[in-house]
This record gives sequence, C-alpha cells and structure tokens, in this order.
Amino acid sequence: LINEGIIEPVIRLSREHIGIYNLIFNRFIASQSKAAIVRKQVMELSIFLTLSNGDVVSITETPLKIENFIDVVFDGFMRFYKPLKISSYIPLRRYELLHGNFRLVTKSTTQLLTQASLINMMKREGIGRPSTYAKIVETLFKRNYVLESRRRGYLIPTQLGSKVYYYLTEHFKTLVSENRTKELEKKMDLVEGGSIDYVEVLNELYNELISYKELVGRKLIKVLV
Repeated sequence: LINEGIIEPVIRLSREHIGIYNLIFNRFIASQSKAAIVRKQVMELSIFLTLSNGDVVSITETPLKIENFIDVVFDGFMRFYKPLKISSYIPLRRYELLHGNFRLVTKSTTQLLTQASLINMMKREGIGRPSTYAKIVETLFKRNYVLESRRRGYLIPTQLGSKVYYYLTEHFKTLVSENRTKELEKKMDLVEGGSIDYVEVLNELYNELISYKELVGRKLIKVLV
C-alpha cells in the first residue's frame, strides 16, 4: 500500500520500523497457528572430583539437567516465529579430565536480592512506604548490614547484619516480624484517615514495649520508651 501510494507514512520508514512490523505480524500469525512438535534431548550431568588423597567428591548435589532441542517433527507456528534453537544431537559418554586446577565456590541456596528487587518485594508485601524505600536501603548500607556485589549488584548480608537479624528475631520476634510491620502500617493509615486516635496507637505500642521489660532489662527499656 505504501509503494502504491495508497498509504503515506508520517515519517520515512527505516529498517528498524519494518523489522518491528515484521516481528508483530509474525508473532500474531504464529499465535493463530497450530502448535509445533519438536524432539528434545534431555541429559543429566554429574561431576565428580578425585582429590589428591584419593577421595571422590561430588561437585553437583543433584544432577544438572540439560535440555537440547534436536529436531522439528511438525513446524506449526514455527513457520512464522522460531523461539527455539535447533541443535545437533549430543552423544553421551563419560568425559575425564586427568589434570586441572579447580576452585570450589560455596553459593547461597537462597535467591539474593538486588536493590530493585528488594524494593519490589517491600511494595508487594506492604512494608514501608514509597517515601521510605530508599531510606531503608540506605540504612542497610550505612550500618554495614549488607554489601553489594560488584558484578550483579546482589545484596549480601554481612556477619554483623546476620547477627543483628538472628538476635532480634530470637528476642523480639513479635516486634520486628513482617506481619507486625504491616499491621503498624495499616494503623498509621487509619490514623492519617482519622478512623482511630493516634494516642490509642501510641498507648498500645507503649504497653507492648513495657511487656519486654523483663527480657531486655531496665536500661534498654528506658531508651525504648
């Protein structure tokens, strides 16, 4: 239509414009097509290391699962859109490396957070407010509770941060839990909306802190109240 002059574009079309149009068109046609049928090779990889003293150590606690798409039985939507890369079949055999230098690295089994994912989690869980998100993260760094990895920006708890966390959760679990924080945030919203009196909330918090008097001692309770 453009070549025939029926439609006149507002600006001159570039390769990028045409590429985006083709992508949208192909994705739409693919969504209306039949499912594709492909053949997949599934491999389980286990790695063992023989130490100098003869001991055999398994580096992988569980076999690593590797998937490889090797053939298209029926192309279906893949005629228009190819999200999968078809590779050659990989023959399975035992590989042995006689000599080499290895470095064993211990990694966390818990998914670490970045600053962005931490803030997203606080939003999702209802912890803090938009005006306090950045301040909370800043405080974690300022008090040396976390470090940020250089490569991927993960927040890594320091030894101090871990000790503070375990101490607080052991002795003041009801005061520092996520549910307690959410509950307090809701009450602050009710105070702001005029539904409850702020004095009532303060009295409740005061009485709760007093109940910890026997656990934390007289000196600390004076600081808290």
